[in-house]
Amino acid sequence: KALVLGSGGAARAVEMVLQEKGVEVHMVSRKGILNYQNLTPEMVGHCLLIVNATPLGMGDWETAAPNIPYAAITRNHYLMDLIYHPQETLFLQKGKAQGSHICNGLPMLYAQADATWKIWKTFINKK
Repeated sequence: KALVLGSGGAARAVEMVLQEKGVEVHMVSRKGILNYQNLTPEMVGHCLLIVNATPLGMGDWETAAPNIPYAAITRNHYLMDLIYHPQETLFLQKGKAQGSHICNGLPMLYAQADATWKIWKTFINKK
């Protein structure tokens, strides 16, 4: 089971890929059916993958993190933040403090660059 934090295009892309992999996905947003106010520690405890697809943690919001019950996170959890700068957002720091596995968005950025390069190589070779 996974929690995807956010409701924008990146969150929807993460949701789609996880569902294609057979993962049960719960979307959390400020105005959704499942929002930060009704997200319980039990739900966080049962969803071992938590993906931050919000802008909280970068730019003007660099000192902010999604408002989730971090105390429910364990060493069995995996937290991924789509943000790669800063390398360790407050979201990841809070997860790390609970003993969880963490990953920022840098591997995703590299994968996107690699995929883009392959598309361009195909396009250029057809000319």
